Amino acid sequence: MLRRWLRRRGALQLEFTTPSADGYLFEVRADGQWQQRGRHRDPAAAAASYVIDAVASLALDCPLLAPARLEARANTLLGQPAVMPEGSSRLLWAAVHVNVTPEDFHDAQAELRHRARSRAHLQSQRKQVDHAVAYLNLLRADPTLAMVQQMLDSPNASTAEIVARFDAVAEKVAAYAPGGRWVRTVGLLEKTFGALDEDAQRYVVDRVCSALSEFRQTQEAAQHIRQEYQIGKLELGP
Repeated sequence: MLRRWLRRRGALQLEFTTPSADGYLFEVRADGQWQQRGRHRDPAAAAASYVIDAVASLALDCPLLAPARLEARANTLLGQPAVMPEGSSRLLWAAVHVNVTPEDFHDAQAELRHRARSRAHLQSQRKQVDHAVAYLNLLRADPTLAMVQQMLDSPNASTAEIVARFDAVAEKVAAYAPGGRWVRTVGLLEKTFGALDEDAQRYVVDRVCSALSEFRQTQEAAQHIRQEYQIGKLELGP
């Protein structure tokens, strides 16, 4: 009689909720059968606790929009005999059914769409910043090329007023660029040099090249400048 009592079986019927990976609640119903193995006072409670803990652990990896995934994983785990950790009872099998409320399902879908829109908006902002940085670098390197690109990208927006502003914009950009002082100096020299007549320009070029030739690291630059202006060393007289 004692041996038969220690081997008695019972039905398992549970209804409970457990949190999903995204903070909602799954509604779970479990049916099964347990078997007593030792002198446990409440083997049914031990089997129920085992099922609840197993489903709860699996649910933490499943979002609310994937109840079928949780149900399949739970039935894979609980559809076979398992001895309880304390060894006092045995779960022979359990069948799990997972549901979600329509309200929670709707909210989870709305939240998913919101996150998708947020990611798309963030990616768009990053692309705009990358484009702005690339355009800024282009303005620093070659304002004329930046202006041509603007005309190609937006021909209708490239009015005479916009084109006239490019020099001012490029000058502002250069002021904040690394080495901005040298960029402004070059711009000033360009304006001043352009106002000189041809002989004066040749004189300035020769003086600059003479100064550059005094230093080993700039001698090659001096030679290239002379070739660019097609002049030899000028005789300036006494």
